[in-house]
Amino acid sequence: MHIFQENISFTVQRAQDKNAAAKLLAFEHNGNLMETKKRNLDAFVKELAKKPSSLETSGRRVLDVLAYMSVLFLPKDRLLGSSGIIPVYYWFIRDMTAEEMLKVRDFLNQFEKERKENRKHFESGQHDRRLDDELLQYDKLSRSANDLRCHEGRFRILQKRFATFR
Repeated sequence: MHIFQENISFTVQRAQDKNAAAKLLAFEHNGNLMETKKRNLDAFVKELAKKPSSLETSGRRVLDVLAYMSVLFLPKDRLLGSSGIIPVYYWFIRDMTAEEMLKVRDFLNQFEKERKENRKHFESGQHDRRLDDELLQYDKLSRSANDLRCHEGRFRILQKRFATFR
């Protein structure tokens, strides 16, 4: 998978790339976002061991979406600096139209810039109207990257902000 060989900028010494790929397969196989803690992924693997052919359609879909993603992201892309963001970006991108795909990289760059500025403002201790609570919520959700609530919350925030992105 090209994206895990060229585009990610996180280390894979502890198989973070394989873990991220398993989460994508689990999402596709489940047909929705799901909790991706170790016990959930272990149960998913056990289920597949009983019926490995059920993975073929999900696997093909994951490979197709990852092919699109590998075009959107740069080599060693800073947007892919954490394995925890891969499942959220995957789910966010997977059903986009060609027209939306043309805007997604600019959107993600802008979104990450706004998050960084918002965090800096928050950490300064000067909490005024310029503080974006939704971006703070996204940051908070990013701390528990395997919880269903966190996957769903980050996905919803990305969708909402992308809908108004120009």
